Amino acid sequence: MHLSRSFQYGILFASALVARADVFPNFPAGDVQRSGSTCHIAWAGDTSSATAWKDMSIQFMTGDNWNMVHLTTVATGQDGTVAGTFDWPCPEVIPNSAIYFYQFRSPNTPNYAWTTRFAIASTSGQTTPPSETTQPNGDQIPWGTGALKDPSSAVPPPVFNAPTTTAPTQPPVVTSTPSNVAPGVVSGCTAFFTETNLLCWQITSQFGITLENFEAWNGGSNVCNVLQSGLAYCVGQPATPSSSPSAPAATPTNAVSGIVPGCTAFFTETTLLCYEIASKFAITVANFEAWNGANVCNTLQTGRAYCVGAPTQPTSTQPANSQPTNVAPGVVSSCTSFFTETNLLCYEIAAKFGITIAQFQSWNGGANVCNILQTGLAYCVAAPTTTTPPPAVQTPSNVASGVVKGCTNFFNETNLLCYQIAANFGITVTQFQAWNGAGVCNVLQTGKAYCVAGP
Repeated sequence: MHLSRSFQYGILFASALVARADVFPNFPAGDVQRSGSTCHIAWAGDTSSATAWKDMSIQFMTGDNWNMVHLTTVATGQDGTVAGTFDWPCPEVIPNSAIYFYQFRSPNTPNYAWTTRFAIASTSGQTTPPSETTQPNGDQIPWGTGALKDPSSAVPPPVFNAPTTTAPTQPPVVTSTPSNVAPGVVSGCTAFFTETNLLCWQITSQFGITLENFEAWNGGSNVCNVLQSGLAYCVGQPATPSSSPSAPAATPTNAVSGIVPGCTAFFTETTLLCYEIASKFAITVANFEAWNGANVCNTLQTGRAYCVGAPTQPTSTQPANSQPTNVAPGVVSSCTSFFTETNLLCYEIAAKFGITIAQFQSWNGGANVCNILQTGLAYCVAAPTTTTPPPAVQTPSNVASGVVKGCTNFFNETNLLCYQIAANFGITVTQFQAWNGAGVCNVLQTGKAYCVAGP
C-alpha cells in the first residue's frame, strides 16, 4: 500500500478515500448510529478490476491513524467490484464517541480502503466527544480507542496469503539484500519489503507469514514498535534458521516498577487496555501480567513503559505472594491475577481484561457473581489451572412470576433495563425474555428476582 503519512491521515478525516481506483466506501460518513439498531455500510465498486475486490472483508476498527485497532470482522465474501451494501446489528461499545470506522480488505490486492470515523450512540442515543483531538503527528483529526462491551463474540481479522497477482499494485519485494536493510534483520533472508507506513499485522497478512516469523526475521518482538518507513524488512524464509533469542532491551527511564529483568521490548502506554496491548504485540494477557506484575491491568499509567517482549530468562506466570488480602468469597484457589472492583459491571471487567463473562463467572463462584460484585474486593481475572464447580443455586423467595423452572442464576432487579441486564450477564435480550416471559421487559419490578441463566 503506497500511502504517504499525510494521505493516510486524510483517509479518516472528512471523507473516505482510497488509493487508485479501488472500492470506495461511502457510508457511514461521519454519521451517528445507535447500539441495538441496524448499522448500514455502503460502497461504490472498483471500476478498474473485475477481481481485485471480488472477495472483500469488512472490519470494524478504532484507534488513531498510526495504530488502528481491530475490534471485530463484520463481513466476509462481499463483492467490492460492484456497488453494494451490508447491514449488521450495531454493537454496544465503550465509549459512545465518533472514534470508529470500517476497513475494507481483499486477498487479491495489497490495498486498503476505509470509511471516515463515525459514532455509535448508546441505546438511549447518547454520545460523548472523542478523547483525543489531534493525531500523533499533530494533525487536527479527533480520534480515540474504543472497545466492544462484550468482546467474547469478536471475530478476528482474516488472514490472507500474499497476492499472486503481478499487477503494478504489488508492493516492491526484492530477493537480494538491499542497501536500506533495517537493523536486526537476519542473514540469509530470501525476500525483502520496504516499509511504507504499514503495521506489523498488515505486513504479515500481505505476505502470508505469521507475526512470529516477522519478529524472528527482523530483530525480535520490539520490531513492531519501531518500524521505520523507507527501511527494508525481511518477509521471506531465511536460508538458515533464525531462532536465536532476542537480546535484552535497554530499560527506559519511564519504565514502571515490577518489570522482570531481561525484558526484550518495551511499550509506552497510551490509554490502551491490557487486552489491546496484548493483541497489539501478539502476546497473551497472562504474558503481560507475568512480565509487569499481576496487578498491572488494574494500575496502567499513561506515559509509563511496560514490558511486551519475552524476557531472556523464563518468568513465572504467578509472582510469589500475588494473592491479595481482600479477595472476594468464591474465588478459585488457583487464580493467577486479581482485579479490585471499582463499580464496574461484569461485561466491563471482561472487556478490560480480554476475557469472557463465562470465564469471569467460573473463576469467581459461579454465575451469581455478577449480581453481588462488591467495591473494594478482589476478583479473579486470569485463567487458573483448575476450577471448582459453582455452588448450586436456590430459587429465591422473591422470584418474579413467569420465570422458568430450573433457572441456574437469578438477578434482583435494581432499575436496570432489559438490555443492561443482558449485557451484564453475557446473554441476549431474547434469552432473558425466554426465561422470564415474552413481555418481561415491559413489566420489570424493582426487588424481584429474574432468571439470567437458563436451565
